[in-house]
Amino acid sequence: MGDETEWYWVDTAGTQQGPTTKAGVKAAFEARKTTMEALCWNELMDNWTPIKDVPEIASMLTGKAPAKIPPKPGAPKAEAPKAAAAPKADPKDPPAPAPVPAKAGGGGLDLKSQLAAVAQRRASAAAAAPKKADDGGAAGGAGAGAGAGAGAAAAAEKPKPAAPAAGGGGGVGPFGFDPAKGLAALKPSANRPSVASKKEVGASAGASAGAGGAGGPPKAAPKKPEEKAKKPAEPKKVAVPSAPKKADDKAPAKGKGPAAPGGKAPAKTAAPEPKKEEKKEPDPYDTEAYWHELITPEGIPYFHNKQTGAVTWDKPDCLKGAHEVDKAGRWVWVPHEKDAFQPAKFCEQYGDGRIEVEFENGATTYLAANTKMVDMSWSSLKRGALVRDLVLLDEMSEPLILYNLKERFGKNEIYTNIGTILISVNPYVRLPLYTPTVIDEYRHRGNKQLPPHVFTIADDAYNSLIEWKRSQSIVISGESGAGKTECTKQCLQYLAEVAGSQSNVEQKILLSNPILEAFGNAKTVRNNNSSRFGKYVEITFDKQGGISGAKTTNYLLEKSRVVGQSGDERNYHIFYQLTAGADDAMRKALRLKDALSYGYLNQSGNVTIDEVDDVKEFQDTNAAFDKLGFAADEKKHIIQIVGAVLHLGNVTFKDLGEKKCEIEGKQPLEDAAALLEVPVPELTKAVKIRTMVVKGQAPIDVSLGATEAEAARNALSKFVYARLFDWLVQRINTAIGVGKGDTT
Repeated sequence: MGDETEWYWVDTAGTQQGPTTKAGVKAAFEARKTTMEALCWNELMDNWTPIKDVPEIASMLTGKAPAKIPPKPGAPKAEAPKAAAAPKADPKDPPAPAPVPAKAGGGGLDLKSQLAAVAQRRASAAAAAPKKADDGGAAGGAGAGAGAGAGAAAAAEKPKPAAPAAGGGGGVGPFGFDPAKGLAALKPSANRPSVASKKEVGASAGASAGAGGAGGPPKAAPKKPEEKAKKPAEPKKVAVPSAPKKADDKAPAKGKGPAAPGGKAPAKTAAPEPKKEEKKEPDPYDTEAYWHELITPEGIPYFHNKQTGAVTWDKPDCLKGAHEVDKAGRWVWVPHEKDAFQPAKFCEQYGDGRIEVEFENGATTYLAANTKMVDMSWSSLKRGALVRDLVLLDEMSEPLILYNLKERFGKNEIYTNIGTILISVNPYVRLPLYTPTVIDEYRHRGNKQLPPHVFTIADDAYNSLIEWKRSQSIVISGESGAGKTECTKQCLQYLAEVAGSQSNVEQKILLSNPILEAFGNAKTVRNNNSSRFGKYVEITFDKQGGISGAKTTNYLLEKSRVVGQSGDERNYHIFYQLTAGADDAMRKALRLKDALSYGYLNQSGNVTIDEVDDVKEFQDTNAAFDKLGFAADEKKHIIQIVGAVLHLGNVTFKDLGEKKCEIEGKQPLEDAAALLEVPVPELTKAVKIRTMVVKGQAPIDVSLGATEAEAARNALSKFVYARLFDWLVQRINTAIGVGKGDTT
């Protein structure tokens, strides 16, 4: 609607005002003569409506655009999405367009053209109406003739609904109309303005005008009982035909029109002028200038028509480039060896059943007749690549989820939400996502929407702990190499930075990581720092929200890795750190050689990791021991046990037959015995003899062959290392401490 539209409104005293323009309504609002709760109306509205519910007036008064974000569509459809509750947007984000309204009128013309046609027909009817008073009320009352004349007059003048009069009598017609003062003097009652339809208003005003021409305004005729039970008139639809309708072009019949001033005889009816054929304006739905692209708070683009107010997720055809037009047609998900699924355009299916498809890069291929394909929408595919939360996808399907994760991963966006769950894809490279600046940004994010991050999970858990005084859990799961260890470290880092403590206990928690990683992590084919044990970390907080202690419980250490590795993998980090980082004195005391000299380290042929300095890592591990309060003797015994395991791996056996063997080369066994601080004969018996104990009998020693002796040696090495790891975890818990009676 343009500024030429006449508006009527109700002031704070309940009095109807108007006609005026939108600017007049705004001036009245700024002068506090009306409010957002007051009613307003114009000729294109069916009923009186609160100002706050009229978008074009409300947005002008409040300074906010009426546009809202379109509802998330379900399965992809060709038509625009239906109106629905819009997602809650961030207050700082620009408002989005309103839901798509249905096209008004008929004939395929736009709203502006329809209004122009209606105005032209009314102007023609007004020009053809009698200029002077008629004798429609000559019978002396509001008879049938007056009613017919009133209908013609109402057709020539725009209907203006008014509030109903209090009494309805005393020379005032229905809806408080006084024929002596004209339509501009409509007076409301003490009640709220009427919500009568335009049809009822026009008929009432016309009847009053016809009766006044007889020389005395009659009292308003009461409605019949059955009329009160009638439903409100249906809203009129403005239809603009290709040619003028004859009924609309006829002049009012003689004696049927409204009374003219002065009581003169009516003039002769003038023949209506033929209407010129309207020039059809461009369809706003197909005009590029009317459309503009907007972005939701989640970063998803959608399109708003400034002329019609329509919104759509799908890009309008008039905005599409040549490459986008080529994407039209049927699109499907097809199986793929590397990516599981790939989007492709269905081209043709041949008589032998073969299916021709074209991928996004233009390459074509032929699929077998029984290939299982899943239909999809190209527009939903493009939106899916930008979604931060998978619940916002058009459809929750496996192909679209994988495609979304892949596209985000290609942009180094490794985190994706699915409701309150965070999906992390390991990038296998270091990204600048965990700096103190990033921690501060997520800690003070408020209502700001930030990209998905592990810090959000940690922050939500901490806030819930402080607010509800109840223990919280963060479950980190995934296959080998998924990044569980790094995720755990980042959660601990965030909590230590945010919560802090009075005794710097949070720093002790972080210092435990180098030790646990050195003795419990190893290089695998998927990950250079894969945790080979399960752990449950319990952090306690005091009443002020600071960290008071922590406790780690370990599960299922991969002991088999101590004695053997496959492929491009390594043993636990501490073995390589020790052989690379030990100084001369330590090497002499432990009788150490290089890593490739040990059978437990050289099986895969890979003793180094790219971009990892084992010497520096060994120094960090030693520093962590010192800061956690490990005594010198404790560190010495830990290193001795690690060296003893390496020497045990070099003990070999020669088979003598009849389940007997002998040790080839005594040096490795003697070195291991010295570091374990046990007698050589006792260690020799442990690897060559199996002792069987039968209840009620003396122990029986059973000799072993070479193969059985190697298995016994490996079993001893795994047992010793596992006991060392368990002791380390308990010692770290003692160093950190756990507060009593605190929240976890």
